[in-house]
Amino acid sequence: MIVPPYLIEMINKKAIEGTKIATLTDVTSIKDEIDILCNAVNFC
Repeated sequence: MIVPPYLIEMINKKAIEGTKIATLTDVTSIKDEIDILCNAVNFC
């Protein structure tokens, strides 16, 4: 899957807001959000 730039920005913003190293849980929740976005706009 190609990650669009806005998604990278969103993930970076989350990382900055959290000011912590992303855990597996964070990655999973981000993936869930991506899936929701994909479904919402038929992005995938």
